[in-house]
Amino acid sequence: MTGLLGGPDGTVRADLEPVFQCLHRGDPLSLLYWLREPVPRRLLAALAAAKGPVTHDLLDRLGHPVKAVRHLRAALAADGVLPARDERLAELERWLPRAVARIEDVSERQVVRGFATWHHLRRLRRDAEKRPVTLHQAVVVRREVKAAIQLIEWLRARGTSLATCTQHDIDDWLATDLWVRYLARTFLVWSVRNRHAHHVVIPIPPQDSAMVLIEQDQRWAHVRRLVKGDGVDTATRVTGLLLLLFAQPLSRTSRIRLDQVTCTKDAVALALGSHPTDLQPPLDSLVLELVQQRHGYSTLGRSDDHPWLFPGTAGGQPISSRQLMRKLTALGIKARPARNTTLMELSSELPAVVLSRLLGLHISRAEQWTKEAGSTRADYAAELSRRQAFRPST
Repeated sequence: MTGLLGGPDGTVRADLEPVFQCLHRGDPLSLLYWLREPVPRRLLAALAAAKGPVTHDLLDRLGHPVKAVRHLRAALAADGVLPARDERLAELERWLPRAVARIEDVSERQVVRGFATWHHLRRLRRDAEKRPVTLHQAVVVRREVKAAIQLIEWLRARGTSLATCTQHDIDDWLATDLWVRYLARTFLVWSVRNRHAHHVVIPIPPQDSAMVLIEQDQRWAHVRRLVKGDGVDTATRVTGLLLLLFAQPLSRTSRIRLDQVTCTKDAVALALGSHPTDLQPPLDSLVLELVQQRHGYSTLGRSDDHPWLFPGTAGGQPISSRQLMRKLTALGIKARPARNTTLMELSSELPAVVLSRLLGLHISRAEQWTKEAGSTRADYAAELSRRQAFRPST
């Protein structure tokens, strides 16, 4: 590593010494495994060739493969060499200029940039002070900006523009690729409000009102399998049980912190909402097992000094919700239908205020779920009865 970060005489510059010490404090075998690949070696050599200390801006400018830079950045941030920042927000800010560059007309390019900046990024920057940008939020921003760009390009090809298009143009835009083109609705509403377009609208897309559920016996079959745990790792068991028993979305489960777990002589509690919830066996012992397994899975830097119940592969970062979803999908558990079913069951048994306090739901969402449970539970039970009545005998 000294040969990569050092100069011709093998001496590491003073401004690169924190990087050297950060990597040196990590697991030696993991570091050697990382350095076997040519991309990390080229990355460290590029840092040595660059002038000045290592900063976020410098890493952004290197242009090396994203994965290698991401792992190095996470390790440096976890070790205090770099200040922490919201990487999804930073990626969106870097992506936006490249995305809008394809718009030929300068004024329309500025309109889309303004939409992304003032409608999306301003809100995300404000909220990032309290919680990091989620994968879902980042995906929504990219999709809506791409839809805005596609709408402008389509209008140009049609011989009109955003400022001069009519409702007839918009109706033709919606005539094909229905769902994709409805994604431009937010942009068009914003454009009309800010007088970049006039008297045009994309209606709210029709949605299937049927809520996707699973049968309760299937839900409890999943619970029994996770309780038994044959061949299933602890993290996946805890993730699945929190989903099937407490309706925790994977985006929240992935970011559970160690300080949300409290252990006394008599019980283990997990703070999912404002009030801790006592965990029953075997979930209590499984959560304690994760707490005791403090060693993370990062390749670089220290991997045991983190606040997460589910550490990820990047230093100081939690596991991604997408990775948790892949683990559950491999077991045949579909997260959204399973969560809907769990919430429906809990909402039929508990008042909205209790749901909010125990599960971390906003009170308005908890009230919607209790109302939904009251109106659909009878229909759901009737449907299950019909399935039983027509089930062939064996």
